[in-house]
Amino acid sequence: MNWNWKFRAVWILCLGVNDMSREMKDSGVEWIGEIPKNWNVQRVKNAFVRKKAEAHQENPVVLSLARAGVKVRDLSKNEGQIAESYYNYNLVEFGDLLLNPMDLYSGANCSISMVEGVISPAYINLRAKSGYSSRFYDYYFKTQYWSMAMFAHGKGVSFENRWTLGIEELFNYKIPVPLENEQDKIADFLDGQCEKINLAIEKAKVSIEEYRNLKQSFITQIVTKGINENDTMKESGIEWIGKIPASWKVTQLRHCASIRSGITLGKTYSKDTELVEMPYLRVANVQDGYVDTNDIAVLQVSKDEIEKYSLSAGEVLMTEGGDRDKLGRGCVWDGRITPCLHQNHIFAVKVKEKLLNPHYLEYLTASSVGRTYFDVTAVKTTNLACTSSSKVLAFTIPGVYISCKRIYPETKYLKFALGFHPQDVSLKDADFYDFMQLVNTTNYVGEIGLDFSRQSYISRNKQCMYFEQIVRVCAEKDKLMSVHLRRAEEEAISILKKYRPRRCIIHWFNGNGEQLQQLVDIGCYFSLNSNMVTNEKNKEKLYLIPKTRVLIESDGPFTKIDGKKYTFNNLIKIYELVARYYNEPDIIKMVYANFRDILSK
Repeated sequence: MNWNWKFRAVWILCLGVNDMSREMKDSGVEWIGEIPKNWNVQRVKNAFVRKKAEAHQENPVVLSLARAGVKVRDLSKNEGQIAESYYNYNLVEFGDLLLNPMDLYSGANCSISMVEGVISPAYINLRAKSGYSSRFYDYYFKTQYWSMAMFAHGKGVSFENRWTLGIEELFNYKIPVPLENEQDKIADFLDGQCEKINLAIEKAKVSIEEYRNLKQSFITQIVTKGINENDTMKESGIEWIGKIPASWKVTQLRHCASIRSGITLGKTYSKDTELVEMPYLRVANVQDGYVDTNDIAVLQVSKDEIEKYSLSAGEVLMTEGGDRDKLGRGCVWDGRITPCLHQNHIFAVKVKEKLLNPHYLEYLTASSVGRTYFDVTAVKTTNLACTSSSKVLAFTIPGVYISCKRIYPETKYLKFALGFHPQDVSLKDADFYDFMQLVNTTNYVGEIGLDFSRQSYISRNKQCMYFEQIVRVCAEKDKLMSVHLRRAEEEAISILKKYRPRRCIIHWFNGNGEQLQQLVDIGCYFSLNSNMVTNEKNKEKLYLIPKTRVLIESDGPFTKIDGKKYTFNNLIKIYELVARYYNEPDIIKMVYANFRDILSK
């Protein structure tokens, strides 16, 4: 939730002045102003008790507090500050109001904890007294942070722009106090309104993304299949391209274009070199499908470099490096600034116009296959990537799956699967189109499926549409599928019953016993992981799976075995637990036989 613009509304509602007919009075506190006549003013210490109970736990659940709320920290990622010991961290219970009193300059954070665990003693942990609602004051404190009313009560520490609110200052801070039932009503109202606002924001984001995806899908279809649906098609000779119009050819960019790099910044010249100030394009100027010249930088160059690095109208500009999603994006230079240079992180591609239209190349780089090619072939760090002139010239229309197969060759015991995870269903139609084009190139498809958890629920209709198409094709062509199901068992079972694929693995099943039995009747196999075999609620369901349908998987990054985080080294323990459930002494032989059976069908 973006509090920056919502705080004003929350502030008004918290003060109860949304009902303009209410009789008001002066609160006597400058930063509060007027309040309803039946409200009071108290100090924080009269409304809350500070909790400071040390955990004294060896392996506690460590929490963190941010604007998004209280979350469980994944210590395995080594992100943020890592403490040597969490033994002296403070206990947090469900419903505690946590405040970050540090760095008021940038806006402190507060939130109600919906989980139990421990948190740094640097945070303030409050428990509301009788007659005071933590939910109401969670909203109220957020408004105070936003308005910086608490800033005046803070104190500076040893480094710049660090401003901290001490516990004494916080406890003496004055707050308005509505009647207890009114506090709850305001909190309930704000919960509902904020949820509506959040949903509207998410819908707007989805709509924008869907339009973007639609655009990319349309571009991809046209640049790879043409505009005439009645064209005679032929095999391209390249498995990841598939069929193309009979009149088309497949070639690398090097056969129909040349490429040159730009000028390197920071170059030094001899004292007697005559320099000229020239405008030049940076990566930031090259956007998706257009050149932004609102902010043009200049540099000093020698006269002989002007001709060498000047752009010509009709050249396609392609970015060499930067954010991964911007790599290789192209746009045609229209010559609006003459002369204009380009830096070395921008390639200027000059096409042979009898062979290739520059605007076609621009659209090709914007298509999903273009984006995929540059992402897969790039040299990458965490968020950045770069390509090279040789990779640009080698550009055809490959997909990510084929490229990865080249990097990770298959062996007797390692097979490469083509996947389209339902949580990625921000779901790009262009990517799905590419996926369906590549299905014929593999016998193994997954992870696919349905995920109706909170973060993915909004895309459920599109998920079902995609999943049904995948299941239909896999059933018709007898592909092996690995299916992800989360809170969508009924919908998935309906689709699987319709097409009844022979080779289907249900990954990490979380449904009920009746649903499991239906999947068994369809003929599905089940891959068991650490969560499934250690969760007491799952034991009865496990017994419903026939021995001949049991497989073992290593997935389970968020689960524990023997109280410790699961790692791949614990895989043997999953085998041991499954052997115990099924009273099967030779569990390895049993699982091996089941894998061989489903792979050979």
